[in-house]
Amino acid sequence: MLKLRREISVFVLPVLMATAVVAFAADDTAPVPMTQVEQDGYLQWLHSLEQEVALRTEKGIDESFKLFPFATDKVTLGDTAPYRHLTIAKALAVLEDQFQDPRQAADLSSLVALANARNYVNLTEYDSALIWFDVAALKDTIGDFRTELGLETMATAIAAGDSLRMAGEVGRLVAGGFRSVPEDEIILALRWCLVDGDKTQLASLADSLVATGRETAPAVRFWAARAFNRLDRPNPMYAQLTLLVQNGGLSLGLTENQRGWVLTTLADASYRLGLAPQARRLYSTLTESPLENLNLWATYQLAGMDLAQGDFLAAATGYGTVCRAKLKTSWHAQACAMAKVASEIESIRREGEPYGTSRFYNP
Repeated sequence: MLKLRREISVFVLPVLMATAVVAFAADDTAPVPMTQVEQDGYLQWLHSLEQEVALRTEKGIDESFKLFPFATDKVTLGDTAPYRHLTIAKALAVLEDQFQDPRQAADLSSLVALANARNYVNLTEYDSALIWFDVAALKDTIGDFRTELGLETMATAIAAGDSLRMAGEVGRLVAGGFRSVPEDEIILALRWCLVDGDKTQLASLADSLVATGRETAPAVRFWAARAFNRLDRPNPMYAQLTLLVQNGGLSLGLTENQRGWVLTTLADASYRLGLAPQARRLYSTLTESPLENLNLWATYQLAGMDLAQGDFLAAATGYGTVCRAKLKTSWHAQACAMAKVASEIESIRREGEPYGTSRFYNP
């Protein structure tokens, strides 16, 4: 049975401050500081997210997310009705008996073939489903079901673990220049490359998408940014993120988790690309947020910036705040260790001040 995966939590992937930026020829353009429109959009993103989380928490509702790869709402196993599966199995048996060679069946419509493929998906018989999706595509000479077939075939190939089929689908998208390709297919291809594909496939897909200059939905920009993050290419990632926050205020079809990733990663990318004052402003904004995940991450990163600038007392204070927090993040132990280190360095610095050793502590 397919293991359906949820998004990795956005707030548990610490970035090492002052990490060297990997240079790529296509990414050499100097990063431009955020415009006022982008800064305002960033604040709108943050306030919108805070309001949504507060309202959801007040009503006792769980965070919403879609299951990968079929983008269905999360369900419980109790929702599966055995009698429904029995009915589906009987229908499949009838059609398989009637169309033993479906490709050659002149009286088989694309609609019936598509329905049969979906029945196999419902029974998690993904290999058989792929056969019938291909038959449905063959019979769909007019293209009535092009949108459904492309997306559902890709999702089923992912569920079947058919990496060869998916590599072919990615190649098809790149070769076609994404012409007339539904955005859901682009997103699914990017997500597959992030989960199971290699970096060559991911780079080819992301670079080709950006090169088209196609106006894309926010969700596509989000996954393109995730792709460049995975490829350790902060320049194009930063470009996608700044474009994304221009449309501030609304959810834009992204989950709370995804919007939080944009907020933290944009600040991280700013620092990595040499925009330290902008990074500090963004982190400082996040430290005022009631969302503890955002607050602690920003506090942790600011402490790293303070440490790099030789302000050991401020660094120790920031790391200590994260260390004492009730929410135990994945970087909690590191924060506690760094709080101790920063405090010790500050103590040594003070002891040496009468002897003129302060010059050795200037960054």
